Amino acid sequence: MTTSRPQSFTPRMLHIEEPLLEFRHGQRLVYPRDGLYLYGPAGDTTQLQSIRYGVVGTPDGICRFKTWAKTMSRFIDIPPPGPRCYRMHPFPPGGR
Repeated sequence: MTTSRPQSFTPRMLHIEEPLLEFRHGQRLVYPRDGLYLYGPAGDTTQLQSIRYGVVGTPDGICRFKTWAKTMSRFIDIPPPGPRCYRMHPFPPGGR
Protein backbone atom coordinates (compact mmCIF):
# COMPACT_ATOMS: atom_id res chain seq x y z
CA MET A 1 0.00 0.00 0.00
CA THR A 2 1.44 3.34 -1.00
CA THR A 3 0.60 6.54 0.73
CA SER A 4 0.53 9.82 -1.07
CA ARG A 5 1.49 13.13 0.41
CA PRO A 6 -1.38 15.55 0.86
CA GLN A 7 -1.29 18.46 -1.54
CA SER A 8 -0.52 21.78 0.03
CA PHE A 9 -3.47 24.09 0.48
CA THR A 10 -3.14 27.80 -0.14
CA PRO A 11 -6.17 29.65 1.17
CA ARG A 12 -7.48 32.52 -0.91
CA MET A 13 -9.64 35.36 0.24
CA LEU A 14 -12.05 37.22 -2.00
CA HIS A 15 -13.45 40.55 -0.86
CA ILE A 16 -16.85 41.39 -2.30
CA GLU A 17 -17.94 45.01 -2.06
CA GLU A 18 -21.33 45.75 -0.48
CA PRO A 19 -23.94 46.32 -3.18
CA LEU A 20 -25.54 49.70 -3.63
CA LEU A 21 -29.21 49.64 -2.66
CA GLU A 22 -31.71 51.79 -4.55
CA PHE A 23 -34.10 54.15 -2.79
CA ARG A 24 -36.67 56.73 -3.87
CA HIS A 25 -35.74 58.95 -6.82
CA GLY A 26 -33.06 56.46 -7.90
CA GLN A 27 -30.71 57.41 -5.07
CA ARG A 28 -28.21 54.68 -4.19
CA LEU A 29 -26.43 53.96 -0.92
CA VAL A 30 -24.83 50.97 0.78
CA TYR A 31 -26.56 51.44 4.15
CA PRO A 32 -30.32 50.70 4.22
CA ARG A 33 -31.01 52.81 7.33
CA ASP A 34 -29.41 55.91 5.80
CA GLY A 35 -31.12 55.39 2.46
CA LEU A 36 -34.58 54.97 3.99
CA TYR A 37 -34.09 57.97 6.28
CA LEU A 38 -32.70 60.29 3.60
CA TYR A 39 -34.69 59.25 0.53
CA GLY A 40 -37.45 56.82 1.52
CA PRO A 41 -38.29 53.46 -0.03
CA ALA A 42 -38.09 52.91 -3.78
CA GLY A 43 -41.31 52.57 -5.72
CA ASP A 44 -44.81 53.85 -5.13
CA THR A 45 -45.55 53.44 -1.43
CA THR A 46 -49.25 54.23 -1.99
CA GLN A 47 -49.52 50.86 -3.74
CA LEU A 48 -48.21 49.00 -0.68
CA GLN A 49 -51.27 47.53 1.01
CA SER A 50 -49.67 45.20 3.54
CA ILE A 51 -46.58 43.30 4.44
CA ARG A 52 -47.03 39.55 4.87
CA TYR A 53 -44.87 37.49 7.16
CA GLY A 54 -44.84 34.12 8.87
CA VAL A 55 -43.46 33.26 12.28
CA VAL A 56 -42.28 29.96 13.71
CA GLY A 57 -41.34 29.89 17.36
CA THR A 58 -42.27 29.28 20.94
CA PRO A 59 -45.50 30.83 22.29
CA ASP A 60 -43.39 33.43 24.12
CA GLY A 61 -41.35 34.20 20.98
CA ILE A 62 -44.49 34.59 18.87
CA CYS A 63 -45.99 36.92 21.49
CA ARG A 64 -42.80 39.01 21.46
CA PHE A 65 -42.85 39.14 17.67
CA LYS A 66 -46.48 40.36 17.68
CA THR A 67 -45.56 43.11 20.14
CA TRP A 68 -42.58 44.14 17.99
CA ALA A 69 -44.62 44.05 14.76
CA LYS A 70 -47.31 46.26 16.33
CA THR A 71 -44.61 48.76 17.33
CA MET A 72 -43.14 48.73 13.82
CA SER A 73 -46.53 49.46 12.24
CA ARG A 74 -46.60 52.95 13.77
CA PHE A 75 -44.45 56.03 13.29
CA ILE A 76 -41.00 55.64 14.83
CA ASP A 77 -39.44 58.92 15.84
CA ILE A 78 -35.68 59.45 15.82
CA PRO A 79 -34.44 59.40 19.43
CA PRO A 80 -32.42 62.34 20.72
CA PRO A 81 -28.64 61.90 20.63
CA GLY A 82 -27.36 59.98 23.64
CA PRO A 83 -24.02 60.07 25.44
CA ARG A 84 -22.50 57.60 22.93
CA CYS A 85 -23.58 59.66 19.92
CA TYR A 86 -20.70 61.24 18.02
CA ARG A 87 -21.60 63.87 15.44
CA MET A 88 -18.80 64.61 13.04
CA HIS A 89 -20.77 67.10 10.99
CA PRO A 90 -23.81 69.04 12.13
CA PHE A 91 -27.05 68.37 10.28
CA PRO A 92 -28.37 70.46 8.70
CA PRO A 93 -25.10 72.07 7.59
CA GLY A 94 -24.34 75.14 9.64
CA GLY A 95 -26.04 73.83 12.78
CA ARG A 96 -29.57 74.48 13.92
